[in-house]
Amino acid sequence: MREEVLAAILAADKELSRDEPEVAANIGMQLEHMGLTTWSISVRRRIRDAIARISPKNIIHTGAAIGHLTAWLLDYYEGRDDLENFQIIEEGNRFAVILTRLVRGILQFQPASRLVLRGCLQVNSRHGRFPKRVTHRC
Repeated sequence: MREEVLAAILAADKELSRDEPEVAANIGMQLEHMGLTTWSISVRRRIRDAIARISPKNIIHTGAAIGHLTAWLLDYYEGRDDLENFQIIEEGNRFAVILTRLVRGILQFQPASRLVLRGCLQVNSRHGRFPKRVTHRC
């Protein structure tokens, strides 16, 4: 029974695009230049499809790294209003600039989002607006 449920959740969604979103493709090129690896496009696509199928109202995305998978998820939610809270958590500040730009560029349309770097640096968004600077440090 568990295997059937997992297979159903991870099944490909024929209605969603098979193409990599533009922002994710650009992040992929950055990864190549940096000599870093990422999950295959098939895995990223299946995770996006699973999120679309489950349609959660709250997402906590931990270990966001450079934001490659994050870009896939944010692309799916762009222009949609069924997501109440999206939190991106990444330890350290290695990719802080990239993640901040990603959030500001795509999530500006979302009702609520939070970016947490180093476990306590937060950028909050309510009603589609971001503060000009970090508003809270732990």
